[in-house]
Order: sequence, then C-alpha cells, then structure tokens
Amino acid sequence: MILVVVDRPTSGSYYGSVVATPYAKMVFQGIIEYKNIEPNENLASDLKRMEKNISMPNLVGKSLSEAVGIISNLGLQYELDGEGGMVTAQYPAPETMMYKKGIVVLQT
Repeated sequence: MILVVVDRPTSGSYYGSVVATPYAKMVFQGIIEYKNIEPNENLASDLKRMEKNISMPNLVGKSLSEAVGIISNLGLQYELDGEGGMVTAQYPAPETMMYKKGIVVLQT
C-alpha cells in the first residue's frame, strides 16, 4: 500500500485520485526497478493498465446521462460537482490522455 499526499497541487485539480496517481505510479516503478523484479504476466498487464491511452472527449454541453455513458464506455470513472442535468465543465480537458479507470470530474 502507498499513500501519496500532494500539498497544494498546481494542475488545477484538487482531487487526490487525479493528482496523486501519477506519483504513485512513479514510486511503484522505482521500487520494481530497484528490487530487480522481473516482469511476469500480472506485472506487465498491471503496468499496461497504468498507461495513458484514452483520449478524453469533450463532454461540455452534453446531457449528464450521455456524458456518463461515454465515460463508462471508455472505461473511465466519474465524480459529479453540481446537481444539474447538463455538463457545463469537465476535468480533465478534452484531448487529455487518460489512464484506464481514471476519474473524470463533471461539473453540472
């Protein structure tokens, strides 16, 4: 288990799942290299899942249900900020590369 704390993130987002994940990945990769752990099927597939390979679509202006459907089909997760029925803003921005199971913040 690892705990990553980012004090005063500068990326514009303050959600730990968005800000801290890249640092956790770097720590785990460093541990794997330091301990000379040989990749096996599980490790290789785990590292593959940590690659940024999903391009974030533009969800602004879409209904909440449509945006959630798109996010789910891409293998991403979401958090809501607001109680509206239309997406008025999103983080990360469109065309940002995302990790599978990455978290998208939808403002409604």
